[in-house]
Amino acid sequence: MMLDEHILSLFQSINDGVYILDFRRKILFWNKAAESITGFSASEVMGKSCSDNILRHIDIDGNSLCNSSCPMQAAINNKQIVEADVYLHHKEGYRLMVHVKGIPWYSNGVQVGAIELFYPVLFQQQKIKQDLVKMALIDPLTGVLNRRGFESLYYPRYLEMKMTKPFTGILFFDIDNFKQLNDTYGHECGDAVLKTVAQTFTHNVRTYDIITRWGGEEFVIILFVDNYLMIQSIADKLCSLIASAFIDVKGNTITFTASCGATLLKANENVTDAIHRADALMYKAKKNGKNQVCHDIM
Repeated sequence: MMLDEHILSLFQSINDGVYILDFRRKILFWNKAAESITGFSASEVMGKSCSDNILRHIDIDGNSLCNSSCPMQAAINNKQIVEADVYLHHKEGYRLMVHVKGIPWYSNGVQVGAIELFYPVLFQQQKIKQDLVKMALIDPLTGVLNRRGFESLYYPRYLEMKMTKPFTGILFFDIDNFKQLNDTYGHECGDAVLKTVAQTFTHNVRTYDIITRWGGEEFVIILFVDNYLMIQSIADKLCSLIASAFIDVKGNTITFTASCGATLLKANENVTDAIHRADALMYKAKKNGKNQVCHDIM
């Protein structure tokens, strides 16, 4: 099927990811921005379906969209533009929230497939991150704050946010069976899991929330929210996204989960005490079967 070279050249020049599918959802075109956003090169995806272990879109509840709820298929079937926020599978393993727009594609007045435009919903503030790296406040493996970085950033951010976001939530995550992953597949696998979990957090909380590698396979996230009930829902979402992520290690597809303790910072409470409480709740989540959230938010 011939594609208009002028249109393709235009698609290569924009910052949004763009790919073109035929009626069978086979990928016919994949622009440079799509490569940058997803980590997959054009040569890796051309001629394949996006569900062929590539993007594998899921919704906020972790449900696969590739079979019955694909936005692109809906655009083809309904002959109209379809928009949605979905989570794609990045080549490095983590889930990335993107806004997608499926547009029916016509050639000489005949519908022949669909075009998808997509872009990340949340962007990292790279300049801030680079400054923090220089100050040795970033964990070099995962790219999130280390404990020193947390101690430097937390209180100024708390003072900044408390006027507009009256509730502060603490999430304490611990990767399940992490030692077993290291022992079975090696430390290279463990490092990849840590980076994938950190990237899952980075791309799925707000830029003003605080993500910290607390130590080993532990992460602490500080949430600034309008409604305290959001704390549990965000924790549940992150747990689900981690469970849906996967990495490839020497031809093996590795999946993993995490347990989480979630609590609300009390009035006049020291954040360290709240973190200890979230830590204890995390251990309850592990005792209850892992891959879940235990909270004390009423």
